[in-house]
Order: sequence, then structure tokens, then C-alpha cells
Amino acid sequence: MNNTVTKTKSDLEYQVDSLIEIIESGVYECEDENGPNAFDFINVECLDINYVTNSDKTYQGARILYSFGGPTLWIDTMRGQVEGYWANETIIKNYQQDLLYLDETCDELYTY
Repeated sequence: MNNTVTKTKSDLEYQVDSLIEIIESGVYECEDENGPNAFDFINVECLDINYVTNSDKTYQGARILYSFGGPTLWIDTMRGQVEGYWANETIIKNYQQDLLYLDETCDELYTY
């Protein structure tokens, strides 16, 4: 009898991993004729931005709401993480690079 347990990815983990792939590759389906870019991604694909600032109001990072309800996905540019929440499940994973340049774009949007 084989008692090995096979762990499979949950739907939430697939969603988090898919979003990390977009951030790390800089590639996603977009309608912009100039191709994928952070401004288009934030304005079309994302729902809200929470800016993180110092007490002197200088930009430190952003939390970008990508989806909510089922699942809720946040991109945290200060920590380099994607956070996923769905029912009683939570998955937080780091991304290694940001080829969409979300942090730089959020900084520009904040200071504009």
C-alpha cells in the first residue's frame, strides 16, 4: 500500500503563480498597440492602488489590487510579493524581477 501524499496546486496558487509570471516576464494580453506596459496593465487590468509613503510623503512602494472576491490578489511592490486570499486560504509568494516596472510606474503616478 502506497501512503504517499501528492500535493497539487490549489486554484488560488495557480492564480498567484500566473500573476507572478506576468510580472516577471512583462508579457500579458493587452490591447495597447505599443505592446505590454505598466501603465496599460495598471489602468486596464488593476482595480486600485494603495500608495505606501514615509511621514514626509515620499513614495516607498505600492499595493496594487489586481482582483477581489474570488480570489483577492494584491501585488506589493515594496516587498516584491503577490498575495492571494480566497475563503480561508492565503498564499503569499515573492517575485524575483519586475519586468513590467510596476514599482517605477507607481512612483511616477504618485509623484505626478
